[in-house]
Amino acid sequence: IADGILPGNVGRAYVLRKIMRRAIYHGSHRLGLSDVFFHQITDYVTHMMSGPYPELLTSRNFISKIVQGEERRFRNTLKSSLPKFHDLVERHGNEMPPYKELAKLYDTFGMPQDLMKVMLEHQNHEWSEENFEQALAELQQTTQIACATPAQTKTKAIYQQLAERVK
Repeated sequence: IADGILPGNVGRAYVLRKIMRRAIYHGSHRLGLSDVFFHQITDYVTHMMSGPYPELLTSRNFISKIVQGEERRFRNTLKSSLPKFHDLVERHGNEMPPYKELAKLYDTFGMPQDLMKVMLEHQNHEWSEENFEQALAELQQTTQIACATPAQTKTKAIYQQLAERVK
């Protein structure tokens, strides 16, 4: 973060986000830390590593704000997506939940794919990256078609009205 890499969805920014989110998940759901905590860890690391990396001290507040923001956003995502995930798994018992529904959790509610994979594998389900990607592509294609159809219909109606006025 001190080098200008912020949590994001592409490249190094995505790697940073994944590492942070995994640590946040484990801290809150495995260690039971109920309040935002990750910025406290960054304060410790900043202090510990400030000798070889003095720029950490000057970026300390910025790093803390970025980490707190990412943690709050991720906690909100988990607050809505984890119960839906657990409900889905419970409804399917010992069966692997359908990839279509897992893709919807990812696409609609932001449930991290890698977290779903780890949790399902922990319950002895076999994860297929190919099946997930296919279900996600189908879901996104269906969503695009559903969103495009009303707009096209509405546009056509507008053109029809204009054509009638011109006559």
